[in-house]
Amino acid sequence: MFPKKPPTDINKNDFLHNLDEAREARRREKQMQQAAIIIQKTVRGYLIRKKYRDYRKNELKQIFLGFTDPNPQKYPSLQLASTMFPHLQHFLLYYNRMKVKNNSTDLQQLLLGVLNYISTSLIIDDIKYSHLAAFFNKEVNAQWMKFNQDFMIVILKVIETTELTTNDDIKLIISSLNYLYLITDCQSWKALQKNMSMFNIDYC
Repeated sequence: MFPKKPPTDINKNDFLHNLDEAREARRREKQMQQAAIIIQKTVRGYLIRKKYRDYRKNELKQIFLGFTDPNPQKYPSLQLASTMFPHLQHFLLYYNRMKVKNNSTDLQQLLLGVLNYISTSLIIDDIKYSHLAAFFNKEVNAQWMKFNQDFMIVILKVIETTELTTNDDIKLIISSLNYLYLITDCQSWKALQKNMSMFNIDYC
């Protein structure tokens, strides 16, 4: 027979075993707490980003969807170009992000509104409300040129890939072609014509 362990040894082993189990339980609890914090931060971050995206989307809809009316006479009154240009920048970021996920009808309608807004603002004679105004602002001049370059690439891609299967498709293509014509034809820039004619400058 093996000699029995003294009671003190048994108690010591039980104590050490219980101590290890307690340490392991605390370690698991700490890991769970850390995991919960990470999950909470991730969910909170997602909700904040989603709330911001929804806010931007609703803001863009309020600004540009009025320019999708079949009758241009019913378009909203133009706002100052200095106010509108940041919205155009936000739209381009939003469009490029959402286009990757889903080219929805809502997104196409928003693009149609932006196209019609820019085209409308190009043919008015008040430079303060013209899309061209940002070009003359040295603080945003480079951003304006970058926006137009990137936006034109988007529109060329739209013309290349859009199939004319619905009335909305046809409207989008017509507005895209109209925009390309106006943005590249300086003779149609009435605001610039008006300002340059005051100084007898031939700009185009």
